[in-house]
Amino acid sequence: MKAKINLLRSRLMGEGNAATLARGAASSFAIRMTGTGINFITQVVLARLLGVGSYGSYIYAITWITVLGVVGKLGFDTASVRFVAAYSTQQAYGLLGGYLRYSSQVILLISIGAGLCLGLVSWIFQARYSLELLHTFWIAGALLPLSTALEVQQSRLRALKKIIQGQLPQEVLVPLLVLVGTVIAAVWFKSDLDATTAMSIRLVAVAVALGISFYLLIQVLPKEVRVSQPIFKSNEWFRAALAMVLVTGFNMVVAQTGTIVLGATLGTKQVGMYAVASKIAELLVFILVAVNSILAPLVASLHAKGERTELQRIVRIGVWIVFAISLSIAVILLIFGRQLLSLFGAEFTASYPILVVLIVSQLINAMSGPVSLLLNMTGYHGDSAKILAISATINIGLNIAITPIYGAFGTALVTAITSLIWNGSMSIIVWYRLKIIAVAIPERIFAISIKGDN
Repeated sequence: MKAKINLLRSRLMGEGNAATLARGAASSFAIRMTGTGINFITQVVLARLLGVGSYGSYIYAITWITVLGVVGKLGFDTASVRFVAAYSTQQAYGLLGGYLRYSSQVILLISIGAGLCLGLVSWIFQARYSLELLHTFWIAGALLPLSTALEVQQSRLRALKKIIQGQLPQEVLVPLLVLVGTVIAAVWFKSDLDATTAMSIRLVAVAVALGISFYLLIQVLPKEVRVSQPIFKSNEWFRAALAMVLVTGFNMVVAQTGTIVLGATLGTKQVGMYAVASKIAELLVFILVAVNSILAPLVASLHAKGERTELQRIVRIGVWIVFAISLSIAVILLIFGRQLLSLFGAEFTASYPILVVLIVSQLINAMSGPVSLLLNMTGYHGDSAKILAISATINIGLNIAITPIYGAFGTALVTAITSLIWNGSMSIIVWYRLKIIAVAIPERIFAISIKGDN
């Protein structure tokens, strides 16, 4: 037994792909778990202090930041994982420096424009909003460029396989600062907070995290990048990023359309009910994101080398780790779901049926977690975009038809249906394009099902 333990330890400390995946996933898991815990507490505190209406306004504005952030990033967050990882591996420091400079300039310009548009549109339609929501939107417009830059910085650090440095500012520091700031504000004002104050606190938190993230990137970049003459392949980078933004954009439509339709048709209270259930269901997500954060650069590297067998092995390990842990967490959430919802306030316990449906949706994601990643990192982002475009169209249609009638429960049901459609479709495409099984189903059963389709 001691010899086996020593062998396992030596393998984990080695330089192999499995060891890299295990260490990276473990680090990411720890950070995600810590960040998720802090964020959960933060959301509980915000929901209790703001109440359903103001909390819904806060979440509604955050949703618009998330949606417009897709435009602001223009796909350079996903593209960074691909290009930064490739150029770093190839020691192409001139290209790496050129890519970082070019992508930063484009992101800054577009994200500021998106933030200004959010503020302008909210001012034009101010008659439809409360004064609180209007002011919250204005602060959200200022927050958008900072939030966008922070996400791109995280992607760059991940591409350099600096998992801790890449995730710590956004995943842990931001929710921690929001939590501390909220408590201080509650004590200082000695009254109920509003959505505007909560958004202002988030603005400060993201600004601090962004400054730290920039410092960390400078520290880990190879010194050769600073002294090498930048080489620009602007057209190639822009085309790739544009394809990535289509993938991310359609994915965002699938994720956020329901919340937007809820807010537009039934008001922010329904948004708050759905948001709380979604926050709890997202506890299943952090293991998927943890594994994918280190799997992405590995996939890009192994595909570039043509090592398909090793790629299949690494993907299989990642998929089954994600599904096994996610299933365990899902069982716990189903058992204690009502108690968790009551932490946000007694009125939120009515969201339990919504929570059940969203848990099922997250389990579907866990079963085939890396399918989109595999297509994006191997040059088949076009297939990914097409599938997500069809899924987004279905999602919009179903949300328009179902959400106004069944409310937040209908939104959750549409989310689960859409998740099944795009995950199933991508799993099949990954097999036909790459001959990789990227779903948590025994290989023999998957092979039989594929042959049956033929």
